[in-house]
Amino acid sequence: MATTSKVGPIDNIFTVTERGDRKIMEAHEHAIIFVGLTRVGKSTVFNWVLKKPMIGKGNLNSYFIPQVAEDGDVAIVGNSFASVTLAPNIYKDYEPKLSLVDMAGYEDTRNYVGVIGVSYFLKALFEKVRKAKFVIVFDENKFTE
Repeated sequence: MATTSKVGPIDNIFTVTERGDRKIMEAHEHAIIFVGLTRVGKSTVFNWVLKKPMIGKGNLNSYFIPQVAEDGDVAIVGNSFASVTLAPNIYKDYEPKLSLVDMAGYEDTRNYVGVIGVSYFLKALFEKVRKAKFVIVFDENKFTE
């Protein structure tokens, strides 16, 4: 089961790295890793691949379904420019012996926890995962000026 990691008021670098380390230790040695800048949709693509229902705030004609806070099997789609993922999300058994990994975004501007966390978790993943494929998620509008 994939879970979304949200930064809370009591999160600090130690609680975040401990939570992320526990998740990474569950990953298989083969993985598909989703990477990209903050707020480009890595978690949305990750959850879409897993065929999870996604909820979020949208207008009447949007594709979102109504949010049910108690339902732990749905993915919450962000509706602001604040990033959501801090520690990696791991789906352990996408296929036998293959994990999906949703990384926190680069350029996370919340605080030092996000900036340090991305580097720390990539290093931890490289120590655990022996064979990886990367899915680079990007927003073409961030590259046009």
